[in-house]
Amino acid sequence: MELSTDILALQSLLKKLVEELSVATSEIASLKAENLELKRQLGQNSENSHKPPSTDIHKVKKDRSLREKTDNKVGGQAGHKGHYLKISEK
Repeated sequence: MELSTDILALQSLLKKLVEELSVATSEIASLKAENLELKRQLGQNSENSHKPPSTDIHKVKKDRSLREKTDNKVGGQAGHKGHYLKISEK
Protein backbone atom coordinates (compact mmCIF):
# COMPACT_ATOMS: atom_id res chain seq x y z
CA MET A 1 0.00 0.00 0.00
CA GLU A 2 2.73 2.47 0.91
CA LEU A 3 4.66 1.50 -2.19
CA SER A 4 1.77 2.34 -4.52
CA THR A 5 1.22 5.75 -2.88
CA ASP A 6 4.94 6.47 -3.19
CA ILE A 7 4.81 5.53 -6.86
CA LEU A 8 1.79 7.79 -7.44
CA ALA A 9 3.51 10.64 -5.62
CA LEU A 10 6.67 10.19 -7.70
CA GLN A 11 4.63 10.02 -10.92
CA SER A 12 2.84 13.26 -10.11
CA LEU A 13 6.15 14.88 -9.20
CA LEU A 14 7.66 13.63 -12.48
CA LYS A 15 4.69 15.01 -14.43
CA LYS A 16 5.07 18.39 -12.69
CA LEU A 17 8.82 18.48 -13.41
CA VAL A 18 8.27 17.60 -17.08
CA GLU A 19 5.78 20.49 -17.38
CA GLU A 20 8.23 22.90 -15.71
CA LEU A 21 10.99 21.71 -18.03
CA SER A 22 8.77 22.33 -21.03
CA VAL A 23 7.99 25.87 -19.85
CA ALA A 24 11.66 26.56 -19.10
CA THR A 25 12.71 25.26 -22.52
CA SER A 26 10.25 27.54 -24.31
CA GLU A 27 11.39 30.53 -22.21
CA ILE A 28 15.02 29.76 -23.04
CA ALA A 29 14.22 29.63 -26.77
CA SER A 30 12.36 32.95 -26.50
CA LEU A 31 15.23 34.61 -24.61
CA LYS A 32 17.79 33.30 -27.11
CA ALA A 33 15.79 34.84 -29.97
CA GLU A 34 15.51 38.13 -28.10
CA ASN A 35 19.23 38.09 -27.32
CA LEU A 36 20.06 37.49 -30.97
CA GLU A 37 17.83 40.41 -32.05
CA LEU A 38 19.39 42.75 -29.47
CA LYS A 39 22.90 41.79 -30.58
CA ARG A 40 21.90 42.54 -34.18
CA GLN A 41 20.52 45.94 -33.16
CA LEU A 42 23.63 46.73 -31.15
CA GLY A 43 25.76 46.24 -34.25
CA GLN A 44 23.80 48.83 -36.21
CA ASN A 45 24.89 52.42 -36.60
CA SER A 46 24.34 55.25 -39.04
CA GLU A 47 26.76 53.75 -41.55
CA ASN A 48 25.02 50.39 -41.98
CA SER A 49 21.36 51.25 -41.33
CA HIS A 50 18.83 54.04 -41.78
CA LYS A 51 19.54 55.49 -38.33
CA PRO A 52 20.67 59.13 -38.07
CA PRO A 53 24.25 59.81 -36.89
CA SER A 54 22.96 61.45 -33.70
CA THR A 55 21.85 58.02 -32.44
CA ASP A 56 25.35 56.53 -32.68
CA ILE A 57 26.43 55.79 -29.13
CA HIS A 58 29.82 54.13 -29.36
CA LYS A 59 31.11 55.87 -32.44
CA VAL A 60 34.80 56.69 -32.39
CA LYS A 61 35.35 60.15 -33.81
CA LYS A 62 37.90 60.35 -36.61
CA ASP A 63 40.62 62.96 -36.67
CA ARG A 64 39.71 66.07 -38.57
CA SER A 65 42.60 65.69 -40.98
CA LEU A 66 44.19 62.53 -42.22
CA ARG A 67 47.27 64.43 -43.44
CA GLU A 68 50.54 63.60 -41.76
CA LYS A 69 52.56 66.28 -39.96
CA THR A 70 55.62 67.69 -41.73
CA ASP A 71 58.55 69.80 -40.64
CA ASN A 72 57.52 72.69 -42.93
CA LYS A 73 56.72 76.02 -41.30
CA VAL A 74 53.20 77.39 -41.63
CA GLY A 75 52.49 80.53 -43.66
CA GLY A 76 53.65 81.96 -46.99
CA GLN A 77 57.02 81.80 -48.60
CA ALA A 78 59.87 83.75 -47.03
CA GLY A 79 60.33 87.26 -48.49
CA HIS A 80 56.79 87.56 -49.85
CA LYS A 81 55.23 90.84 -48.64
CA GLY A 82 51.61 89.71 -48.75
CA HIS A 83 48.38 91.67 -49.20
CA TYR A 84 46.06 92.92 -46.52
CA LEU A 85 43.42 95.59 -45.92
CA LYS A 86 44.65 99.04 -45.08
CA ILE A 87 43.58 100.48 -41.74
CA SER A 88 40.81 103.03 -42.11
CA GLU A 89 40.41 106.16 -40.01
CA LYS A 90 36.93 105.20 -38.82
